[in-house]
Amino acid sequence: REIWEKVAKKYQENLEFFSSWEVERQYRYADEIITDMERYRGLVDMMMVYEDRETAQKKAEEFNNYLRLFRHFYRQDEEMETGKKSPEEEIMEALDGAVPVENTVDSTALDSADE
Repeated sequence: REIWEKVAKKYQENLEFFSSWEVERQYRYADEIITDMERYRGLVDMMMVYEDRETAQKKAEEFNNYLRLFRHFYRQDEEMETGKKSPEEEIMEALDGAVPVENTVDSTALDSADE
């Protein structure tokens, strides 16, 4: 958790720095800004998996505040939902009722490729 906090703090500092620039300059450095934002998003995603829901929601809201600094790069629907289900719950719901994919590989073709 301590390492997570340090890395998140670095991304927050970077984003605060970038947000102080004029929009035109931000567009010139959009790759760097968006990369930091997406890496920070990945950290928050990890928090959603490994921490309690209350802590994860708090971190997601912090992330959304930084995302709002760059509204011109992101749509509002790209914000992290702070009251939604965990990624595991979403995956399980998505898989519920899913039909397994049939194996369509011809094993005789694979055997002949070895020869």
